[in-house]
Amino acid sequence: MSENVNEGIQEDLLNFQKAVNFITDEVSVESFIMISKGLSDRCDDSRDHLMPLKLGFSKYDFFYPEAWNVSCEEKEQMMKDVNLLFDYARAIVYVGNFVMERADNPKIKELFQKFSLLPRWIVFPLYPRDTVGWRANLAADYVKIFHYWFSVIPEDVREEYCRKWPVPAYLINQVQLDAMNGQVTNRIFY
Repeated sequence: MSENVNEGIQEDLLNFQKAVNFITDEVSVESFIMISKGLSDRCDDSRDHLMPLKLGFSKYDFFYPEAWNVSCEEKEQMMKDVNLLFDYARAIVYVGNFVMERADNPKIKELFQKFSLLPRWIVFPLYPRDTVGWRANLAADYVKIFHYWFSVIPEDVREEYCRKWPVPAYLINQVQLDAMNGQVTNRIFY
């Protein structure tokens, strides 16, 4: 019995290390940012931030590639890009859950603080502000892990992070703007 437990722990640690390697690879992080920007640039700059959609589709069909008004080749490449970003999110969620389950271990928590997670709008560039996708499945798990990470990093790192990653205009809604008297702050998104 204890042999199976040890094998399970060893497998967890191996998967943890693979996920950490995937996340901390500088080339990958830069690639994720470029991929996200390419996808995001295809979206319109309106409040909804949607891919251009074919006639007959509603804004709620934004995530279905068959609704996108792009060529088949572009659609194929874009789906590969989206899947790569989802792989990044899955790795973050795996590592984050591993850390949260062991939150009493200061060494694991310290390791997690050294990560620099990408903001949700980089990881999910096709998600408009008001989609239920933010509250379901992978995006919700990613946001939960992000919030945990953001809460454990030092205040000066948090401030620098907010300066480095300003919130895109399409994520700021009118209610928040009114509440802030026109002063946009990153705090509401972290």
